[in-house]
Amino acid sequence: MAMFTVCVTFTVVAYSAPQASRETAPPPRTPADELAMWQKDFKDPPLALKTTPLWALNGRLTREETASQLKASRDISGFAGVAVMPITNTDPKYLTEGYFARYADILDISKELGMSVILYDDVDFPTGTAGGRMKAQFPADIASRLDKSESNVTGPQAWKMTLPPGIFMGAVAMNTKSLERRDLSEHLADGSLAWQVPVGEWKIMIFTCVRHGEHVDYLNPDSVDRFCTLTYDQYYKRFASHFGSTITMNFFDDMPGRPMRREARLTLSRR
Repeated sequence: MAMFTVCVTFTVVAYSAPQASRETAPPPRTPADELAMWQKDFKDPPLALKTTPLWALNGRLTREETASQLKASRDISGFAGVAVMPITNTDPKYLTEGYFARYADILDISKELGMSVILYDDVDFPTGTAGGRMKAQFPADIASRLDKSESNVTGPQAWKMTLPPGIFMGAVAMNTKSLERRDLSEHLADGSLAWQVPVGEWKIMIFTCVRHGEHVDYLNPDSVDRFCTLTYDQYYKRFASHFGSTITMNFFDDMPGRPMRREARLTLSRR
């Protein structure tokens, strides 16, 4: 049973009247003419100026249901096109050959109806997983977080600690009274940090970079390129003739706001 439906989001459309060439330019329009044109298009806009909804594919896709919903979207709801939104329970599964066969239906039927399609570059939100393929195929290109491990130590004493998991980014000791700071990075050896703590109260901070989650490292251009091979390139390989015609644009959404590896390096380098 087909269960995918239209979920509406409103878009703002800016209108600019087409400019005729100098050879065929009509007489300049009066302010009254301009107002009449705007009123007409506002009351009964052409298809190209109408809104486009976010279309959640929340069930089993069939060509018949796709045709029915797209036609209703245009003729009853008055939409200019659809922004196709695959989700977890889209059937067939995202990026499978069955999925692309049904996506071909969406494009072909939209073209027949004179509607546009906006390509969303992932499944669910946020962008960056390629439906789990990113982490499975390119684990070194997954986003990272910056972790800080702290130890409060009273000197003098010999202090040693095994490094926490992740890529070592740096270590610093801060005297909690004077706020004096000392770079301890050179005291790293054999997976441990060892330091002869001087007199006083010290906070020792170790920074490590840890791969986190399943989203692409948005700050690494090479990682993003690999993500694109799993998503954009797969659509283009199959539907090149629709790009720039039926597919008028793409969108990505809701990049998660977590610390990234490059941010960690910049922060440490400034110190």
